[in-house]
Amino acid sequence: DNMGNILGLPPGDMVDFSGAGTGECWVWGLSYTGNLTAMMGDNATSVALSDGCYDLSSNFVVVFRDTIVGGTVSTAAGDTVYYCPSSMGGPTGVFNIDSMGAQGPNFQYVVTDNQGTILGLPPADMVNVTPAGLGECWVWGLSYSGEITAMAGDNAMSTTLTDGCYELSSNFVVIFRDSVAGGMVSTQMGADTVDICLGGTPEVMRFDSTATFGSNFQYVVTDNMGNILGLPPGDMVDFSGAGPGECWVWGLSYTGNLTAMMGDNATMIDLSDGCYELSSNFVVVFRDSIEGGTVTTMEGDTVYYCPGTMGGPTSVFNIDSMGTVGANFQYVVTDNQGTILGLPPADMVDVGPAGLGECWVWGLSYNGTLLAQAGDNATNTVLADGCYELSSNFVVIFRDSVAGGMVSTQMGADTVNICLGGSPEAMRFDSTATFGSNFQYVVTDNMGTILGLPPGDMVDFSGAGTGECWVWGLSYTGNLTAMMGDNATMVDLADGCYELSSNFVVVFRDSIEGGMIQSEQGSDTLLVCYSGGTSLVYAFDSTETVGANFNYVVTDTAGNILGLPPADMVDFGGAGPGECWVWGLSYNGELTAMMGDNALTTDLSSDCFELSSNFIVVLRDSTGAPCATAIDDELDLQSFRLYPVPAQDQVIVEFEQSNTQNLDARLILIDAAGRQISNTTLQAGAGQQVREEINLQGLAKGVYVLRITSAEGHLSKRFIKL
Repeated sequence: DNMGNILGLPPGDMVDFSGAGTGECWVWGLSYTGNLTAMMGDNATSVALSDGCYDLSSNFVVVFRDTIVGGTVSTAAGDTVYYCPSSMGGPTGVFNIDSMGAQGPNFQYVVTDNQGTILGLPPADMVNVTPAGLGECWVWGLSYSGEITAMAGDNAMSTTLTDGCYELSSNFVVIFRDSVAGGMVSTQMGADTVDICLGGTPEVMRFDSTATFGSNFQYVVTDNMGNILGLPPGDMVDFSGAGPGECWVWGLSYTGNLTAMMGDNATMIDLSDGCYELSSNFVVVFRDSIEGGTVTTMEGDTVYYCPGTMGGPTSVFNIDSMGTVGANFQYVVTDNQGTILGLPPADMVDVGPAGLGECWVWGLSYNGTLLAQAGDNATNTVLADGCYELSSNFVVIFRDSVAGGMVSTQMGADTVNICLGGSPEAMRFDSTATFGSNFQYVVTDNMGTILGLPPGDMVDFSGAGTGECWVWGLSYTGNLTAMMGDNATMVDLADGCYELSSNFVVVFRDSIEGGMIQSEQGSDTLLVCYSGGTSLVYAFDSTETVGANFNYVVTDTAGNILGLPPADMVDFGGAGPGECWVWGLSYNGELTAMMGDNALTTDLSSDCFELSSNFIVVLRDSTGAPCATAIDDELDLQSFRLYPVPAQDQVIVEFEQSNTQNLDARLILIDAAGRQISNTTLQAGAGQQVREEINLQGLAKGVYVLRITSAEGHLSKRFIKL
């Protein structure tokens, strides 16, 4: 200190005074030999400073330690203010600056541009920017000791500002010196008075401004008292949500942030926190209410005119309108592209003279004089010289022609027999000379009552009872309204135009059932043992058959007919060894089946027919163990099960072998053509449970036979694969 007491012994030639308080201190140099013995608190002028030789410098540096804090600056309006010459808003050109937290013997305000270049050093806390040009300036506070050395033109950020200590304030006040001009406003077409059609066309209007100046611009919509109704985001103003009346549209040029709000009076409050000016004029907007409403007819908003057909309304339609608002109203008829076809004088629209096609009927509410003409497009043409609006919907009138044509079976017949429960049960129909957007076959009884509405040209009679029905063709437009139980000759069959065919196909439905057959012994597998030439006659029974006639049919395993025995007695004595199947055949008409025909693919009668749902497998043999043991000996398999039936991917055989003997057999899978598909060995002890899975994957759909054969006998079971 200035008494010689040691305050510090810095380790190098840098001395850090940051931890010291304010005041005066001296910095000496000390040359010495030996070890330094000086310590903090010793007096450097009166103690030995080393244990060797030493000498203090012949002078010392006097250091004055001052505390300087720049503090913060602001104005009553904050740290951003505006000077707005010649505009209605913003503060004056003189600003009172306040500082807080400054420390130091001296203080000075410093005005710079936004690059830090000093513009002025005002003598007090009043800063006058009136003489300055437009732009931005910053006002700092400067705390300092000594004499100020800064001058206008210096940079406050990089220049030494005093010959002592100094610090600029930690912030600055920004003063924007702005000029704004509200200019003038008009509509895009240059008008300052305009009518707006609320709920009509147009509801949105574009505005233009001229001679404006300022960093921001905003349109302001007020009532005729200046109260703000809207602040649209651009130059398009949407009046669709406003009620009828008068409003004014102003332009507003401003700087800073917009502070105007809905409900404020634009002529009485500050509209921004910077400079602002309203336009010198406003556009007067008169808002008229117009509503096109909705249109309909008693039949709805889609109707049909059907010249020359049995269905559909007449050519004259009475149109009704609802919810319209406006001085005048007019119906407008267009095509489906909006082109005007007519302007009927009243609510009666006659489409009789028009050609085929589609037209739309609109309602038009309007003020002023109607401008629309035939040939104009109603959707993009100005339809009146005042406000106008088309209805929110239109009535569609379809001017259609339909023709029911004629119908027949695919083979050209107009009378046909259908075999219910037999073959065939479904039939395809054809139509000719039809016209219309839709076509439907209609099945009725012989009184016209609808029995069915098949989805295509195939009619399935499998669910029908016996009797007579008629199949019609129906050409129509719109939606089909016919339902089961309606009378096709007495009700509207569509909500558009429709016409039934000029004829119908008469279908006689006959019932036929092949039933089931069994051998006289009651089994479905029959073993026939014989010596050549011996007559061996077996009797067969049939049950649950329906039809005028019945005949037994003997085929091979491929279905080829081997015999047509005249009664229920079949003689296998003349046949050679092998396998054949015995079927029952119910039929109407004349039997047409012949030896060599395939019973599974050939028409077997001139009318309806059906084979029995099962057949008896006959195994013919003359020698060997089966014939040596017993005729018609069937395997004694307890609790035999074959499932699932019908089968898909596999079929399972389960049974319990007889308690008296072991089983040594073959399990053979045969298709409908008699081909062997698989052959598996089955072995089981007496009383043993047997379960075998047969894989059917990859096999065609149809009838298959599963046969178990052994020295003790045979067992065959027929099943269907789906």
